[in-house]
Amino acid sequence: NLDFGIESLPAETGMMHDRVSLKKGCYLGQEVVARMHARNQAKQRLVGIVFEAIRDEIGIPMQPATGMAVMKDGGGSDAGASGDPIGVITSSTVSPMLGAVPVAFAAIKGEAPVDVHCTVGTTTVRGRVQEGLAFWKRPGV
Repeated sequence: NLDFGIESLPAETGMMHDRVSLKKGCYLGQEVVARMHARNQAKQRLVGIVFEAIRDEIGIPMQPATGMAVMKDGGGSDAGASGDPIGVITSSTVSPMLGAVPVAFAAIKGEAPVDVHCTVGTTTVRGRVQEGLAFWKRPGV
């Protein structure tokens, strides 16, 4: 129940295509699930973010914590550009397979921008939203 739980709709989890059959017979909530899929609408989406490896004074990567606000990176008049949160970190860790960089899952409202940032202490840590929820895949998988 960290990244999503019983109150999350399948379209919000980022795993709709991997875990939900739209061809299966009747089931509880099928109409809502099918409508959200057909309209490609959800109030929020779970996304994967790889953050830059900014290290603190003793060399530990600065990692956004669960519950921290995610902001859209860059200027402009879009929502989030003025510093309004567009989402929240649901979980994070430091990835040894990516060279000890922080990675996180975040629940983002609407369409996720590519570039985001979080404030860790007084430091702004920039990140990039991934295409899927996998941070590392073997070739051909």
